[in-house]
Amino acid sequence: MGTIQGFQRRSFWSSAAIDPFTTSPYRFNDIMSRTYFEQTLKALTFTDREPPSYVDPLWQVMQLVDAWNENMGENFSPSWVSCPDESMMFWLSKYTCPGFMVVPRKLWSFGNEWYSIACGNSRII
Repeated sequence: MGTIQGFQRRSFWSSAAIDPFTTSPYRFNDIMSRTYFEQTLKALTFTDREPPSYVDPLWQVMQLVDAWNENMGENFSPSWVSCPDESMMFWLSKYTCPGFMVVPRKLWSFGNEWYSIACGNSRII
């Protein structure tokens, strides 16, 4: 288990003073209310596909991932200097994260681990 503790979602709307060690680094009170954010998050979807007949915790984001990969394939050509990489997507709650995992070797060890290739010349992942 990692040593870094994440923020609770509600702390982004806290009225407490910002402290980099105990509270979230940003406040969204001026942008939108927490209730409105929660309602938007509940209605947000990334796919118009039907659920697959097999168990896939990531099926709702796979259309977005497929579109990203197709776009990168059409518009980006990496150089010969390529480096495989593992990236950890930060996530606040295991109950809202499909495919949630704990990877102790990562600085932030909670979320989703994704594999990518970084181009050494352009520095694009």
